[in-house]
Amino acid sequence: MLILEKENISILPKGIRLSLYSVIWMVFFLKSFDGFSIEKKGLNNPPAPPINFSGEISGNQVQNAGYDPTTITSVSAATTTNGTIVYKWQFSTNGTTWTDIASSNTLTYNPPAITVSTYYRRLVQSQTTAFEATSNVISKLITNYSITTPVSLTAGSSLNLTQTGAFADFMIDELVNGSFTNGTSGFSSDVPLGTSAGNYNVNYRPSDIFGSVDSYRDRFGRGLLYAVRSPGTANQRMWFVTINVVDGNTYDLSAWVRGFNSTSNASVLRWNVGGIAIGLSLTAPDGSWSELATTFTATSTGPMVFSINNATTGTTGNDFSLDDITIYENTPVTYLWTGPNGFSSTSANPTIPNAQPINSGTYTLTVTKNGYSVSVTKVITVNSAAIICLPPSVSLTGTNVSCFGANNGVINAAGSLGNGGLGNITYQYWDNIAGSSVSNLTSNINYPNSPAGSFLLSSTEAPINFLDNYGARMVGYIVPRETGNYTFWVSSDDNSELWISTNELAANKVLRASVTGFTGVQEWNKYASQKSVTISLTSGQIYYIEVLHKESTGGDNLAVGWARPGESTTAPSQVVPPSVIRPFVGTSLTIPVYNYRLNAGAFQSSGVFNNVPPGTHTITLQDAYGCTATSTISVTQPASFSSSASSNSPVCQAGTLNLTAASVSSGTYAWAGPNGFSSTSQN
Repeated sequence: MLILEKENISILPKGIRLSLYSVIWMVFFLKSFDGFSIEKKGLNNPPAPPINFSGEISGNQVQNAGYDPTTITSVSAATTTNGTIVYKWQFSTNGTTWTDIASSNTLTYNPPAITVSTYYRRLVQSQTTAFEATSNVISKLITNYSITTPVSLTAGSSLNLTQTGAFADFMIDELVNGSFTNGTSGFSSDVPLGTSAGNYNVNYRPSDIFGSVDSYRDRFGRGLLYAVRSPGTANQRMWFVTINVVDGNTYDLSAWVRGFNSTSNASVLRWNVGGIAIGLSLTAPDGSWSELATTFTATSTGPMVFSINNATTGTTGNDFSLDDITIYENTPVTYLWTGPNGFSSTSANPTIPNAQPINSGTYTLTVTKNGYSVSVTKVITVNSAAIICLPPSVSLTGTNVSCFGANNGVINAAGSLGNGGLGNITYQYWDNIAGSSVSNLTSNINYPNSPAGSFLLSSTEAPINFLDNYGARMVGYIVPRETGNYTFWVSSDDNSELWISTNELAANKVLRASVTGFTGVQEWNKYASQKSVTISLTSGQIYYIEVLHKESTGGDNLAVGWARPGESTTAPSQVVPPSVIRPFVGTSLTIPVYNYRLNAGAFQSSGVFNNVPPGTHTITLQDAYGCTATSTISVTQPASFSSSASSNSPVCQAGTLNLTAASVSSGTYAWAGPNGFSSTSQN
């Protein structure tokens, strides 16, 4: 008795068709039916797979450093014809090798923090089968772009905006049935669909289609595969789709191929795009899966046929399977630069010829691929005068190697002087605010997050007679060149307040000086409050500085000066110069004041060098302007030595046992032996 469910059986006599509902057909094997039999054959259409839709997920993301990715969400769940859906998540750092994620069996997944570009996908299983299908792939990418232009240059020079970095590919598949989960839908073929020689079909194994041929599963041992047997015409399109391509976009083409019953006259496959063969040919290997891969760059926009063609003909051999076909589309990387004075460019590395101080400011680079963008910024100053190196200094201490032949010496380098600043400080202003008190500024609804404008200053002096009825904030950081006691002054028209922190944090700022009326330009001693008390600062340390200014009407000015260690404190020796100031941006706290290099190695921000071998070593210090200083130090090691021990053994009981050791200059000795014996004598 044969039980048939929900199938039409093509072997029944013409005109007889079974219902879609389950029936029981009792077959009596009469002698007159000799030769009639039911044989398991492949059907013209593949079996309904347990997973008929693998679902869809979303959450592509990119940032320009390591980050904690957002949750990967489920756009649609998988569906099944057999059993209950079960999920499992996988990740990959190369898009090829996939690793299961433990205890990940939900529709969504929240990845942990990542430090490299990582791809994710969701496996789908019916409880009655193995994992049969995978979702689309989600890309969580990390780029490493940075602007490499120097922070300062001289007016009249070309401002060359340069960058470096890389943008990994997204895995955005243009195909809807590349793994054949949905049977024969989503693609076409020049070969007829069927179960005979010269046909193709989709099933679990080639043997499920063509009978007595190799019986193997798809590439991962689950789901369906495409198989074709002995196509008779050369260069037919075994598989093809039409995709709308975009001029300039690249398409990464991949298909996995395996021969069966093809130890001779093996199939030779190659990608074709628009009827033109591209990439290398692949001879279908018998007994293993191999990748047929290449890349295509579109030179026009519109529909384009992508196909896998077979150059082999013949009815002997020439049998193969396809699985996991993908066509990943990637747009070219695009660049958008924006900067001061309305600057904008889409070049990768644009140039501003004959740059002037008006070109100083924050430059932003936005890099985009497949509609996803990252941005980086850098403050660049065009100085009206050439940058002069203020010679830095480096002092060295060291720890010698502990024993002969070791490489465990240590060198400690400490920098001072030089240029710790980045050449400018941030100036922000808020207009249309009446009054002359600083509180008129700080109580305004737009303060401090929404200034009317901002730009950079190359010293701690603001423009003279700038506006009326405005408030301003000069804000950033100072980096002293030398350790000692400093005195600060502020002058302004109208009121102002000078705040300096005990470190780089604004939260620790202290009011150091103020103007409660008005002064002339750089008039330092009109009010006692204009001068600070002595402030102890450390060379190379970063300190937050903030100057608040409020102007009513008439003339206006603002400046901050200082007296350095050892200078007279009756008046400032200078307005705080560009060599010690930094703008109010995040990178001001991350760009090292000094970098150090051991011999010809790479620069590093730490002045500590470990595992140093014995010898004479040169340390190079580089300050924020690129000015350098060098110093040498010798790391020594103890002299090599050897010794040997001997005795007058054997001796009789109650005799004297003499232990002797070869002499080592300046050496110490430690003997140990039976019964707790020890001695520090040489002999």
